[in-house]
Amino acid sequence: VGLLTGYFRIAVDTAVSEFAPLQESVISANIPVESSDDLLKTIFENMPNVGEVDIHATDPFVWQITFLSEVGDIDLSIARNSIIDDTVSEGTVTISKVTPGNIPDNSAYGCHIVTNLNGHYIDDSIYYVIEHLVPGMKMFVRVSA
Repeated sequence: VGLLTGYFRIAVDTAVSEFAPLQESVISANIPVESSDDLLKTIFENMPNVGEVDIHATDPFVWQITFLSEVGDIDLSIARNSIIDDTVSEGTVTISKVTPGNIPDNSAYGCHIVTNLNGHYIDDSIYYVIEHLVPGMKMFVRVSA
């Protein structure tokens, strides 16, 4: 194996989890083979069906990805492999699930997708009030346009 170059893309399928806020399969942006932990974290967290992740390299070209805010198990697959080495041999991309996702006992999860914010304006800014917040309780909010 020579010097690796190129990129790969990963499909994250949250449709298999009945508790996922967004149940669909989404393909990542191009992931360069020489990606840093921070770049890989940004690529994953920019996918609309992925929340917070923790990523760290365990070896060169090997990353451990922990989904911190997903609820239940999800599926990952290789959507595209465009990695080659300097001998023009195709590189191999594999995914190994170490631990299936689960929902801890006595946990409460929920989501609410706001689709209509008509009339929620103050001084030309859109607003939305999140009710029933508890001090110290960890919340995850995603905003997209």
